[in-house]
Amino acid sequence: MSKKEEIIAALMLDKESTSRYFGYSPYDFNVSKAIEDKLLIGHSYYFKTDFSNFYHSFYTHAISWIFMGKEDAKVRRNDQDDYANLLDHAIRSQQDGETHGLPTGSLLTRIIVEYFMSRIDKELRTKFLDTSITFNRYVDDIVFGYDHPQELYVIKKVISEVAQNYGIYLNDKKVMSTTYNKIRKNSQLIGYFDTLSKNIKSCQLARNVKGTDTKTNHLLNILMQGAKFNVKNAYNSFYIKVNQEILDQVKGSGKLAFRVLMFFIQSVKNDKESKNITDNSIYKVLHALIEKNTKVSEKIQSSFIERMLQLTFSDTKLILPFIQLLDVIQEKENEINNGIVTAYLKCVIDQMGKENLASHESTLVNKLYFDLKNNYHQEAYSIMLLFTKLNINLSEKMNVKIVTLITDSNDVTFDDFTLLFFLHNFVKSEKKIYLNDRFEFLNMIQKLLMTEDFGKECFVSAHWLLRYEVLFLYKTDSFFASCVDDYYKAEKCPNEDMSFEFFKAHYQLSNRGKLSDKEKKVNNFYFKLLDNNVNFTSF
Repeated sequence: MSKKEEIIAALMLDKESTSRYFGYSPYDFNVSKAIEDKLLIGHSYYFKTDFSNFYHSFYTHAISWIFMGKEDAKVRRNDQDDYANLLDHAIRSQQDGETHGLPTGSLLTRIIVEYFMSRIDKELRTKFLDTSITFNRYVDDIVFGYDHPQELYVIKKVISEVAQNYGIYLNDKKVMSTTYNKIRKNSQLIGYFDTLSKNIKSCQLARNVKGTDTKTNHLLNILMQGAKFNVKNAYNSFYIKVNQEILDQVKGSGKLAFRVLMFFIQSVKNDKESKNITDNSIYKVLHALIEKNTKVSEKIQSSFIERMLQLTFSDTKLILPFIQLLDVIQEKENEINNGIVTAYLKCVIDQMGKENLASHESTLVNKLYFDLKNNYHQEAYSIMLLFTKLNINLSEKMNVKIVTLITDSNDVTFDDFTLLFFLHNFVKSEKKIYLNDRFEFLNMIQKLLMTEDFGKECFVSAHWLLRYEVLFLYKTDSFFASCVDDYYKAEKCPNEDMSFEFFKAHYQLSNRGKLSDKEKKVNNFYFKLLDNNVNFTSF
């Protein structure tokens, strides 16, 4: 049996998992919940738990532990042909060799996690054979059903032993006895806009088929009257529902709200025949996002989209769903050639809190600096991504402040995604940056790219992505190349790490016989991509 077939077989046999379907049709949300119910119905008591910081604290070597046993895994750790070690290596290769943590958002991670957890499920299944205990798992969330109070001791003992064996930790804050009704408490947001969508489609249909026949037009007018809709009111009632579910701690309601809203806006078709932009259904749906009560001063009111943005300030995990929603909004704006929501959001975010702050920087810009200074990488990256989507530029003063933070602080770390944002800002600003500030910025990049063993650590060390992007820009952007050349002339650096021609020549000259075959292959691969002007990032 091939390893692919082995993984598929393991997931098919793992009947306790409802996360093994990966959202594949027809295993949608409602079907998955029905499968979960089948596993849990019939018990008198329920117990719920999950693993603490599962993705962030996961020890990658535990993958081989579960397949080989801890002792054998330690003996065979350097066996590169072993499948468990290959999975371990695949995870570590996504995070600069780190053994702690799992990169989120990757399909590879999801598959490995499900495969790993299928073995946990099998172990739990075996230990509960002589009991009435059943369980359901969704990724690392597990609910146990049992019939006798003394069985709770068995559940806690077994799950603690399993967690300890594989270096994962139970979340003490989320361990609790519960009821079936609480488990079954689901969000009511799915399908919230179904009626509104149907009404919009009915009105579009009626407008498109109207002709000269009086009787037909009369029937269509009746249809349109019955399909009247008020998008602004629908948004407002939706927000009240979302807010209530978040307060009631309905799991996943925050992320789900953005998904539901995103799919609704995505479903609205363009009225290409509409004579006025205000009659277009897309425009109506987008305008309602920023619409306010015209009888009251608009300056003292918040719009629906602002309230949805506020949810992301309360829970930083919601910033990326908000940005995904913004992607859909901007797609629809492009369809009608009107950036109504983007322009509004840019103005709101750019001005947020400025009147109350002596620094004259917006609230989000100050939050970005705070997050960078305190190593809150995910939060900072999300804000920078939002700025990029809305074409918001940092002030020259803030850019200098952040460059100083990167250069001078030993306690602050920066990942390449964060650094690429500032690199992009530098290129975009072109001649707006003073010469001294340009040199300060490039000096910071030069220091980050310096290595003890030039070439050997070329593309296999920290900041390899930053190095690649810098060399790519030097090749393809004349402004950046001229800045780099001016910097090296002024500073007289012996190693011109940002100059593509110098860097490649220096690499070829200084590394004969020093590199392993693996290092040569990696470096040559990236040089080949650079020779062909292949870019990894797009802002």
